[in-house]
Amino acid sequence: MVKSSKDTRYAKYSMVTHDGIGFPCWALPDLMSFPDIFGQDGYAKLDVIGIEETQFFGDLYEFCCKVADDDGKTIVAGRDGDYLRCLILFQKDVI
Repeated sequence: MVKSSKDTRYAKYSMVTHDGIGFPCWALPDLMSFPDIFGQDGYAKLDVIGIEETQFFGDLYEFCCKVADDDGKTIVAGRDGDYLRCLILFQKDVI
């Protein structure tokens, strides 16, 4: 599991539900750095990569394409709009 390093609301290296249940994850400034940070050998062995709070990642589409080209899968969760109901444009490209 991956989340943005910008999301420090509950824990730096965990995804935390609103009722306090935490799950360890990688906190990254961008997604394209994931294979290098995780390790190329480890990355190559992954079947699925989960990404939380995808609205923080400007390279979401590029990364999802890379994972697909590498025969992997991504599960993404994030907002598709802001509080003014304006679309977060790069999010729609992944859908």
